[in-house]
Amino acid sequence: MPEGDTIFRTAASIRTWMAGRVVTAASTARKVEGVRIARILGHTITRVEAKGKHLLVTFERPENPPYPTTDVETSEANCANEDHEAEGASPGAFVLQTHMLMTGSWHLYQAGVPWKRPARQATIVIEAGDRVAVGFNVPVVRLETVNHLRTERSLSRLGPDILASNFDLAEVLQRLSNQPVDRAIGEVLLDQRIVAGIGNIYRCEALFAQRLHPWRTLGGVAEVERSSLLQVARDLMRANLNVDVGRDFGNRPNESFVYRRAGRPCRCCGAAVQSKLLGAQARRAYWCPACQVE
Repeated sequence: MPEGDTIFRTAASIRTWMAGRVVTAASTARKVEGVRIARILGHTITRVEAKGKHLLVTFERPENPPYPTTDVETSEANCANEDHEAEGASPGAFVLQTHMLMTGSWHLYQAGVPWKRPARQATIVIEAGDRVAVGFNVPVVRLETVNHLRTERSLSRLGPDILASNFDLAEVLQRLSNQPVDRAIGEVLLDQRIVAGIGNIYRCEALFAQRLHPWRTLGGVAEVERSSLLQVARDLMRANLNVDVGRDFGNRPNESFVYRRAGRPCRCCGAAVQSKLLGAQARRAYWCPACQVE
């Protein structure tokens, strides 16, 4: 499943490629129901932003000023800090909400250039003159008005975005304090209602960095430890916002400390890394039994 840093980079790339341009063609696959994509024709792409693992693209009528195109470096400071409810957008604005789950990805092309994936895998295609954005195998696609988006449950229930420049750590700590003390810290980190954007990779790597066992209960994790854990997860993710190939977890690119290393020696102590399904989502946690004592 793409994590918050992947969606952040995707938003930055689509913004750079498409923002400020007018939609000249748009289509969705037959399996996408209830999305009247033709409504965005003639609209300008004014915002492209990430909220946790959700990607939001705002389309406004052409009479509105276009959103200024930004480069990736500038977007690092601005992307997660955007108003995710598109406040200030015109009443006629629409917002495309997509979620990649385990399968989806966005690709960008010059018009006429062959796609790297078969057309049958294209869930949604947006054209703006000579530039094209294609969402392949995207399982969640919604097109809503700005006003409707304000009450959209999947967004309104999200916790603070871990990558936001104004990340509200105090709010996340408060949400943690309201959770049952017997919940495992490894499960809580993936609860998007508490903090949005952390996925399984950063869950495992942040817990290892803090030497916390995934099954340690919230009651056994002091607030200062919770705060440090969230900061480490945020730092790891933000360090990879501009990485094109391979994530760096503080060792070498593409070399995680525990994630997907079950049975292999811990890079710090040599003990065999373990793995087991954790939580209601049954996501596989990885940890070192010697470095991360329960």
